[in-house]
Amino acid sequence: MGKFLLTAFLLIASATIQAQVQKNNVSKKTVLIKINIEANGQFSGDVSNLSFLQNKLLEELRTVPKVSFVIASANEKPEAVIGIKVSNFFLSQRDEKTTVRTVTTDVEIGKDASNNPIKQNVAANIQNTVVKRNSRANLETIIAIDGDIPFNYQKVFPSQYNYVNSTTAVSGDLRAIGNGLRIKPPGSGPPEPLENEFLYLLAKKDLMGRVIEEIKKYYQTQTKTAKVK
Repeated sequence: MGKFLLTAFLLIASATIQAQVQKNNVSKKTVLIKINIEANGQFSGDVSNLSFLQNKLLEELRTVPKVSFVIASANEKPEAVIGIKVSNFFLSQRDEKTTVRTVTTDVEIGKDASNNPIKQNVAANIQNTVVKRNSRANLETIIAIDGDIPFNYQKVFPSQYNYVNSTTAVSGDLRAIGNGLRIKPPGSGPPEPLENEFLYLLAKKDLMGRVIEEIKKYYQTQTKTAKVK
């Protein structure tokens, strides 16, 4: 009897999971989308690879529930269009500054015959390296959705992203620095962005979150309207 109940339970559970999977697949709408990014020839080198930003934006769009976005081919008409026009883009040169200071102190290394401390002067070199790179741009953004209820959105995002990372290297006798110095060895901290990542970081700051929010809001409203019908 117990074996029969277990088998029945497993069959019911399996059927429930399959039904849920089928329901999710049916309810997920495929939307053809086109993403246009213009930079008016302001970039050079790796920054000119605007497809990097396009791919990142498409990744974020995959978080929109119940909608599957697919890039429209040249002969397909997209339902949704996202346009981003980049102007006044600026990326500073990489600024790296290194300072070195020497610290010394006396440490006790033993006692003499009279039980007086024997001290030794020790020294250490502290090398602090700071890397900076600044970027800014105006990102004019347009969303146009040709759905059952047409939707249009337009906004200019003035964005700024500054990369700063400071690391510390110590050589010499570590006893000279004591426990008061916080050491960030080279290689620690946030990784330095590549040139083509700066435009993505500018867009990620404000633009991407707002674009995803507006699109998510639109398709959630469409889903609710469809349910009411």
